[in-house]
Amino acid sequence: NQMNLPAPSNAAMEPESPEADIIDSFKYTELSQEERTELVDPLGWAGILETYARAMNLAVALTDVDGRVQGLCHNPQPVWLLTQHSRQVADRRRTRHIQ
Repeated sequence: NQMNLPAPSNAAMEPESPEADIIDSFKYTELSQEERTELVDPLGWAGILETYARAMNLAVALTDVDGRVQGLCHNPQPVWLLTQHSRQVADRRRTRHIQ
């Protein structure tokens, strides 16, 4: 009882598309400090993040590489609000303890 399987595809061996070449050319592009600052500016992303958050019914926030929220959370959800409140309480307790 043999199963007939399709022949392996040669798709993986096909040459890359012109679009892939363009994308590859940007992989190692150096950005100035000003360009990097503009790229991660929360105000610059606010409109699109708000639109996406509402369309997908999600809480969405821009974060830095360490996961810290930069700017606002768009369309905050109950779990987000709860975790942020808990975090603020913990931060206040730590601050009082240090003083």
